[in-house]
Amino acid sequence: MAGDSPKSIFTSTPNFRDIGGLVGEAGQRLRPGRVYRSGSLAELSNDEWRDFSRLGVRLFVDLRSPGERATHIIPWPDPAPEICPLEVLPDVRAGGTAIMQQLLDDADGSWTRALLLRNYASMPSDFAPSVGRFFSALTDKGDAAAIVACTAGQDRTGFVIALLLSALGVAEDQVMADYMLSYPHLDTDRVARFIAKTLGGEDERAPSAAAMQSLRVAPEYMAAAMEALRRDYGDVGRYLARHGVTDDVMQRVKSDIFE
Repeated sequence: MAGDSPKSIFTSTPNFRDIGGLVGEAGQRLRPGRVYRSGSLAELSNDEWRDFSRLGVRLFVDLRSPGERATHIIPWPDPAPEICPLEVLPDVRAGGTAIMQQLLDDADGSWTRALLLRNYASMPSDFAPSVGRFFSALTDKGDAAAIVACTAGQDRTGFVIALLLSALGVAEDQVMADYMLSYPHLDTDRVARFIAKTLGGEDERAPSAAAMQSLRVAPEYMAAAMEALRRDYGDVGRYLARHGVTDDVMQRVKSDIFE
């Protein structure tokens, strides 16, 4: 199950896309150009930054770890957006040398798959302290454009966008379909370079094809996150309310995002 992903306007970040056009509660559509989701923007070319400037982005929700932010610095054009750093949890690409070594040793992909399932199941609890700040940040800039991003734009970004879409009443199958649009965009060469850099050149192997396949998005991964959320909180509405997303904030988010 891969899906046909819309073409990104950025060659350097093919997993960049607009969530506008999806249908939420009461048949309302999400406004195009309001919320984007993306992988790393650190390698955009000068021409791509000119295209980026035309989007009017005023908020960047950065889901990367502190180490990723320090290693992959984004050369923002002027005016730079407001940066909202939030923690979800470190995924495989944000892990330390022990995780990278085990990834290289994973011949059949089973260790990597088990790791991703655990990571996703932990996302609701790990992101809980940041939920209120995330939804409030979406309203602080009025109806200006925002980007939600991590390194690959698929796992941490996938969960946070799924949470937002679910809160806006987008049907579960459409939430999953949007998540799966990231399937073709795992940059295996970039993963291999990241691992080599993390290990300091001490191991020149690349992950097996099976391990790389397990790194791609999969319905079972997102299902693990949502099952954990429902088990602990009942539904997305209760999860948001428990962690500081008031009805007033949610109504302002809807007003800003729906057409």
